[in-house]
Amino acid sequence: MNMVKFCPECGESLSSQDFKFCPECGFKMEEKFNDEISSVQEEKKDSFSIYNLGERFEQVVEEIFQAKGYKTSRRQRLKGESGTINEIDVLAEKGASTIAVECKNLSSPVGQSLIRDFIQKLYELKIRKGYFASNSELTTGASRLAEQNNITVWTKDNCTCLARYAYKSN
Repeated sequence: MNMVKFCPECGESLSSQDFKFCPECGFKMEEKFNDEISSVQEEKKDSFSIYNLGERFEQVVEEIFQAKGYKTSRRQRLKGESGTINEIDVLAEKGASTIAVECKNLSSPVGQSLIRDFIQKLYELKIRKGYFASNSELTTGASRLAEQNNITVWTKDNCTCLARYAYKSN
């Protein structure tokens, strides 16, 4: 079966034998497709590493709580009061104390909407104590909102210090 292909430059239809160059405009087909493949591979590599950084950040936060004697679990999907499913990045429990932790690996400051969403999760799940851990700073409004709702905020510096403490304790 002879598949028909088209030149991305001029639109000329190509037979599979002429696939390397377009007979109409001379466009080298391999370069175009190699560039596209490289671009897709780079995108996958970047998104993969960003995902891994976020996952590693959650793991470090979890280990900090474990070092403090908490039993922890990550990425818990819990049904809230309204029936909605809410995901908690790290759930830490010790005795009667339950702490929900939201982890954000962001390149820009955390805004109010993320804090508001976390407050809603806590309310839905009837969890009284929340920690918001981020590798970036919070905007003034987000910081104020967290403080008004008794949410403990850990930024990159807090997490780094606490992680050092946690690893020394173990």
